[in-house]
Amino acid sequence: MGSYLASLAAHPQSRAHPQGLAPSLAEGLERLGLAVDDSVQAALLEYLALLSKWNQVYNLTAIRDPQSMLVQHLLDSLAVVPPLKRHWERHRGQQRGQHRADMNTHPPELADIGSGGGLPAIPIALVWPQVRYTLVESVSKKAAFLRQALGSLGLTDRVRVMGQRVQSVQTPVSFDFITCRAYATLADFASDVDAIAGEQTWLVALKGLRPDSEMESVLPPWVVDEVEEIGVPFLDAQRHLVWLRRE
Repeated sequence: MGSYLASLAAHPQSRAHPQGLAPSLAEGLERLGLAVDDSVQAALLEYLALLSKWNQVYNLTAIRDPQSMLVQHLLDSLAVVPPLKRHWERHRGQQRGQHRADMNTHPPELADIGSGGGLPAIPIALVWPQVRYTLVESVSKKAAFLRQALGSLGLTDRVRVMGQRVQSVQTPVSFDFITCRAYATLADFASDVDAIAGEQTWLVALKGLRPDSEMESVLPPWVVDEVEEIGVPFLDAQRHLVWLRRE
């Protein structure tokens, strides 16, 4: 296995992109209202190719069909970008008296918990470059993939990986958002990140069906502030964002 992974790192040209996905990606981005140039679209497909390739060894995802990976991983993650941007501009930018151009001076900070193969954070990072990201992943082989992917995609200057359990994370960073996707119940999510969440931090959980029973189990000081239904292009299934804040 070691020689195989070394070959991936030494010969990036050997990673073939999933075939025939560029038109679907372009249409999906358009449906989401994301204006993304050709170089970023190429980077998104490069990430998908990396995920597919490393999945053969590291079992990063049970989904292996390229078209399904595009929809259920890439577009599913990118559907979060417009709500995050709206929330930042409404709740954070206004509070700090900032305009959009000021994001480069005072960039948002986002932590993604249980990042696994980098979802949703790496796709988000590719299309929202003004943000600084921290990916927390305790499984060493998945953390290794994240570091390799970030290096290949040129993201190491604004995305870092912390290969440890979130409960042991110590960081001086004040996070604006903490996200999770297929991580845990809402109550466990809030409990696990409580120590690294500030007074103004928003917790954002990506869920399928509306998790009403989970919401009832959230304990103070955390409360559910909003449940937002989002649409994922080409996916006939429910997706929700659950926003939590401190009381």
